[in-house]
Amino acid sequence: MDRPIKVMHILHTLGTAGLQKGVVNIANQLNSNGFEISICCLEESGTFEKRLNPGTKVFLMNKPPGIDYTLPLRLAKLFRCEKTMIVHTHNVGTYFYGAIGAKLAWSPRIIHGEHGDLHQPSGSRPIDINTRRYLSYITDVIHTVSADLKNSLVRMTGINPEKIVTILNGVELDRFKITQNLQLRKILGIEVEDLVIGTVSRLSTVKNFELLIQIIPEINRTGLYPKVLFVGDGPSRPNLESLTKQYGLENQIIFLGDRSDVPDLLNVMDIFILTSFSEGLSNSIMEAMSSGLPVVATDVGGNPELVIHNETGFLFPSQDAYMLTQQILELAMEPDKRHQMGLAGRKRMEEFFTLEKMIQNYENLYRSVLSNNRTQMTRI
Repeated sequence: MDRPIKVMHILHTLGTAGLQKGVVNIANQLNSNGFEISICCLEESGTFEKRLNPGTKVFLMNKPPGIDYTLPLRLAKLFRCEKTMIVHTHNVGTYFYGAIGAKLAWSPRIIHGEHGDLHQPSGSRPIDINTRRYLSYITDVIHTVSADLKNSLVRMTGINPEKIVTILNGVELDRFKITQNLQLRKILGIEVEDLVIGTVSRLSTVKNFELLIQIIPEINRTGLYPKVLFVGDGPSRPNLESLTKQYGLENQIIFLGDRSDVPDLLNVMDIFILTSFSEGLSNSIMEAMSSGLPVVATDVGGNPELVIHNETGFLFPSQDAYMLTQQILELAMEPDKRHQMGLAGRKRMEEFFTLEKMIQNYENLYRSVLSNNRTQMTRI
C-alpha cells in the first residue's frame, strides 16, 4: 500500500472565516483519499476545529504578538517530526514562517495560497509585496482563488505568471436548497410578507456593512421597511449595532452572530447583499447563489467571476449608496426577477463552483507538485 501524501496547512487560527472553511473542506475530503492532511495554527485554534473530521491533527505554535524569530525553527522541527511532504501556507501572514520553516526542514515542497488579503491593508504593504516576490523563488507553486487575484498578484509583485495557478472555491451543493423556511422566519419574528435582506460574513472593516445600514432609511421612505439579517460576528459588530441605534432601526436589523444553521438562514432571506471594499472569491456569495438567492455585491475582486450582472444578481461600484439602493428596490418590486436570478445563480454554481471540482483540483495540485509536473500544474 502506498504511503499517504502528507500535507500540512499553515493558518493563523481556525476561527470563523471563508479561508478556514475552505481548508477544513480540503482536510475532510482528502484525508480519506490517499492523503494525510494536518493543520498548523501559528497563534491559536478556533471554532472551525470542531468541523474537522475526527483524527485530523491540529498543531498550535502559540506565536506571541510581533515577530517570532524562533518560529521557523520550531516549524522545521514539526515538519521533520511529522514527515511532512508539502507545506501549504495561506495568505502573506503565514508565508514567511511556513516557507522558511520548510526550507530549514529540507524536504517539504512549498505551496502558497492567496485568498484576498492582497487588496487589504493587512496584506498589501511594501514589505508584504516584497515578501511574496522573494519567497516565490523558493516556492514550488502559488495558487489564487480567482483570476482577478492572479492578475493583481502578477501586476503588483512581478512574479512569473507561469508559477501561479487559479483554483476556484467550491460549495457543497447538497447542503443548500431552494426553498423558504417559514418556521425559522416566525422564530426570528419575521412575517411571511416581509422582504428580508441578509448577509453572511465576518463583520470587519473591509466588508463595509455600514453602507447597508445607512441606506435602510432611504428604502424605508418608499414604504418598504425590509428586515435585515447579519449572520456572523467580528470586530465591526459594536460599531454596526451603534449605527443601527443611531438610525432607530433596532426593529428592522437583526444581529444573529455566528450560527451553525447558515443554510436554513439563507432560506429566510429574499436578497443577499455583500458590500465589501475587496474580496477574493466569496464563499458566502457562492452559498447564497446555491440557495437560489439573487445577489447584490460590489464590483470588486472575484465578485464578477461569481455574479453575472443582471443575470444572477447585480454588481455595483464600491461605496455607491445610490446604486445599491436602486438595485435592492428593483429586486424588491419584482419577485419574478428575484426568482429567475436565483435559479440562474444555482445553475452557475452547479456548472462551475462545486466542492467536488475544487477538491479534485487541489488533489491534482498536490500530486503534480510532488511529481514536479509543471504541465499538469498549469492545466488546473
